[in-house]
Amino acid sequence: MKTDRADARALAEMLQTGWYTEVFVKSEESHRIKALLLSRDQLVKLKRQIYGQIRGVLRPFGIRLPPRAGTTRYDAAARAAVREDGILYACIRSLLEALGAVEAQIAALDKRVRALAQRSKACWHLTSVPGVGPITALAFAAAVEDPGRFRRSRDVGAYLGLTPRRYQSGERDVTGGISRQVDAMARHYLYEAANCLLSTWSGRSALKSWGLGLARRLGAKKARVAVARKLACLLLRLWEADDHYREDAMKMA
Repeated sequence: MKTDRADARALAEMLQTGWYTEVFVKSEESHRIKALLLSRDQLVKLKRQIYGQIRGVLRPFGIRLPPRAGTTRYDAAARAAVREDGILYACIRSLLEALGAVEAQIAALDKRVRALAQRSKACWHLTSVPGVGPITALAFAAAVEDPGRFRRSRDVGAYLGLTPRRYQSGERDVTGGISRQVDAMARHYLYEAANCLLSTWSGRSALKSWGLGLARRLGAKKARVAVARKLACLLLRLWEADDHYREDAMKMA
């Protein structure tokens, strides 16, 4: 609050110009959800770092571990590879115990994420979309919070930084990569959901067919970005309609 009359008058005159618009302030609940997801994301990054550190420690000794082994097999293989070397065994054992602790904490946060998504009616509708799980639904809901903020569903793609940057000056008109504005976490999970839809999900949908066709023409990365943008628009429409996804009833955004 401004108590100085000159400052207060200057602020009032700036608002009268119409250059400034109302700013949407998110609720504490949205910030709590984002804190939960960010904490989980940091633990996942730490897990990858520990995996990489274990491989890095063993590589100079010519020891290679199975790349896609499960946690139990990976632990057993790493311990067996250095069992005869006391120093290496102590190093690897410490890293594996730290890895187990991190994975336990990730599992605990995953359980809380699923519980939050199950209690949210909006997330219940959002997770009906192929490729969209509880984490993506919660990240999208926390980023948007109020679907009525957007006049058109396509606006949410720009809001989440999934539209191309454009620079215009004189005769120059340059279109670059996506703008990467606002919520990086929601954008990341939408990209991962698009990747899941195109590469992992085995069902058939118009959006998947469109994305695969785009991948053949423009490449996989651009196709995933485009599908992520379509998913954002689709999720917003489902949220506004308070409805589940139905392939026969939904048109691509």
